[in-house]
Amino acid sequence: MSCDMESAAEIANEYMFNLNTWFTANKLSLNTDKNCFMAFSTQKYDEPKIKVGSVTVGKTKHCKYLGVYINED
Repeated sequence: MSCDMESAAEIANEYMFNLNTWFTANKLSLNTDKNCFMAFSTQKYDEPKIKVGSVTVGKTKHCKYLGVYINED
């Protein structure tokens, strides 16, 4: 895994931990079935492991966000 992708994964995991803590403190929960991520890079990389609590967030090549379709290309 490249240094840049490792750094991005660490930052993403830190944010996800903080979000999950905030949701739990406010008696809310994240729907882990609807979470996914995309990585935009011109270089090849090993798939980073992003987690929400004990659940690993899946990587996707495309998604719909507010009616707009986004893909990793």
